[in-house]
Amino acid sequence: MPGLLAYVSILCTIAASSNAQHPHFHQWNHYGPPGAVSSSSTALTAPTSTPSIAVAELDSSPNASPVAASSASSSTSSTAVASTGSSTGTDGSSGATASSSITPNGIKAGVAGFPDIVNTNKAALDQYAPYISWYSDYWPNTTDFTSGTKTVKGIGMLWGDGDLNETDPTAPIGTAAADDKNRYAAYTDLPASPAPDYMMGFYEPDWPAPYSSNMNAPTAATAWKATLDKLGNTLVGSPSMATQMDETWLTPFMEALGVTEPPWDYTCIHTNKNTSDGVKADVGYYWTKYGKPVWVSEFACVNDESWTMCDQDTVNTFIPEVVDFFEKNASVIAYGYSNGAGLGSVWPLIDSTTGNLTSSGNCYLDVLQGKVSSGQACTN
Repeated sequence: MPGLLAYVSILCTIAASSNAQHPHFHQWNHYGPPGAVSSSSTALTAPTSTPSIAVAELDSSPNASPVAASSASSSTSSTAVASTGSSTGTDGSSGATASSSITPNGIKAGVAGFPDIVNTNKAALDQYAPYISWYSDYWPNTTDFTSGTKTVKGIGMLWGDGDLNETDPTAPIGTAAADDKNRYAAYTDLPASPAPDYMMGFYEPDWPAPYSSNMNAPTAATAWKATLDKLGNTLVGSPSMATQMDETWLTPFMEALGVTEPPWDYTCIHTNKNTSDGVKADVGYYWTKYGKPVWVSEFACVNDESWTMCDQDTVNTFIPEVVDFFEKNASVIAYGYSNGAGLGSVWPLIDSTTGNLTSSGNCYLDVLQGKVSSGQACTN
């Protein structure tokens, strides 16, 4: 893997040449936990601001019922999943409605991990197991794992189309292209029956940087039709966007598919903000624009205006506030903290050297256990 300065130099080159905006620094951690880097990073150009969209908080209970949504196929060749009712009002007074549950085992919380996390960091995952229902590892054949009497569902992902754009010098680094091919091959090797219960769509195809799938909308549409579109009994998630609420990719993607309604069952989003208001704005954007329940497949505390990771004190108040919002808001059907392996000592859940939970990892666990509530701070 390249050093941090080399990586930041590449991102700066991309931003300067494309005017693109990437909200987080975790691009190089998706293939295993590299050595730790400094928790402060060279600043990049901040994204332009977008007006906040309020999202209804529908229930005062921290164990609010999740949004229900159709369990029908997400295929573009069949009837689209029913839209989830009226959109939220800008004052947060109206609510989301839907028709049946998507949330795994009725528990929203999960962990967005890294490849082979279930083998390399099983002890850490075991601590979360009683309080989460799912985890992901960027592969399509993610296995469930058992901890005691609890089974945690592995949520698969078709990361890319198996043909990462190697002609773009900013795109492939290390084993990225080979991993994309291997993941695609693993997808094609999945048995036709039983079909997976869930499958997330392409990983950040809107971003031409290392360790994002880097596809234009027509290319992605062709790949979708050949793969995810054919899953008849699987709940399929949208491609996840690197550019958060500044994305402009999903609508051209739908146009390339020839559809006017989203062909997925739930919208996968990445939100990397340093305030709960920023997270609410991201969720509100996707809920309002696409009308599908939101699966927060990655969240973390990042200042995406100064392009620096949050300090521990900020994380310790951010996690309780954001988890409370996710649990109370019916437009969110699932959420998972992004492990952030290799990104300093504050962001990650798990220390990549010792395998122990970090201060942030313990904070997330304390909040899931109900030991720390919104308005309180985790203690290190």
